[in-house]
Amino acid sequence: GAGTGQGIAQECALKFCETLQIAATAYETEEFLHGGFLELEEEHVVFLLSTESVKERSQQLEKYLPMLCKRVVLVTGEIPEELQTLSIVPFFQTIVALMNAGCGNPIPKMQKKYIEFEKKLKSKIVPYDEVRDHV
Repeated sequence: GAGTGQGIAQECALKFCETLQIAATAYETEEFLHGGFLELEEEHVVFLLSTESVKERSQQLEKYLPMLCKRVVLVTGEIPEELQTLSIVPFFQTIVALMNAGCGNPIPKMQKKYIEFEKKLKSKIVPYDEVRDHV
């Protein structure tokens, strides 16, 4: 994304990280083209937020990114910019919730090294193990 889309992309990436513990990164469109694409592996899925300011560039990315990764999803809509956050973020929240439900585990098991890191530098008020025990 770009402009409003950049903030939306960051929030959507955060949903994948905090809910599914899948590393996700949000890029501004041109930043992605200046090197972000080098992180892609074949098994990656890329979501492109096509706001009006990057519509043409998003369509170009949708066409050529399949050369680098498995799936490319173009999220579009003729939504006024001031309403985009209210319409796009819930779409990603739903995707993440469905993926989470599909894995049969409300909170994926965090790898040991990350649990140790979180003990040293908490990212949440309630410790991870306590959240997991109460779900």
